[in-house]
Amino acid sequence: MSLPVILSLGKAYMDERNKYYANQQNQKDRSRKIAGLRKLADVTPAEREYEKRRRDIIEKGDPLINKAGSEAIQTTRQQGQFNRIRSQGQAIQQGLENSIVAQELRRKVDKDVLRSVAEQARKMALANAQAKRRAEGELEQFEMMKDDRARKIDAQITGLPKIPEYDRYGALARIGMSAGDAYMNMQQSGSPEDEWIDYDG
Repeated sequence: MSLPVILSLGKAYMDERNKYYANQQNQKDRSRKIAGLRKLADVTPAEREYEKRRRDIIEKGDPLINKAGSEAIQTTRQQGQFNRIRSQGQAIQQGLENSIVAQELRRKVDKDVLRSVAEQARKMALANAQAKRRAEGELEQFEMMKDDRARKIDAQITGLPKIPEYDRYGALARIGMSAGDAYMNMQQSGSPEDEWIDYDG
């Protein structure tokens, strides 16, 4: 085999080798970029907590409203109990403990307490209904935002340039053609015989 053919084969092989590794690196870079983009579409811990709070409000009501309402009802009941005890004390002092007047006073206190508790519960229910509607709207906006973000990321991924697989058979053909071209050029230029290498000695 002649020296020019050997050199041509070596150069063609190194060129193809470099193309192969460059192709592999490009494939890896593209895969990493896609993985990074897909990670951007993932829901963050803060977003999961935001979504959970809205779903909890829709299901159970606003915890702040529930707490404030429960405290108001408890205060009303405690005040009613205090008023009942006070009216009973006054009736005892006046010797009217078992009288119709004392009974009416107790009934009035109880009725006032029930009315106040019912009003507090009504206000709490209305406030929770508004909070639930607000949470539903916020959750709907949140879902739309997630969908929009996912669509944009999918579009970015689709827009990434495709990296074709390395063509091994094409590489062998190119190496062979390079050697053939070198041999033809040697024949046409009439290279001296000492450019041939005799492997048989």
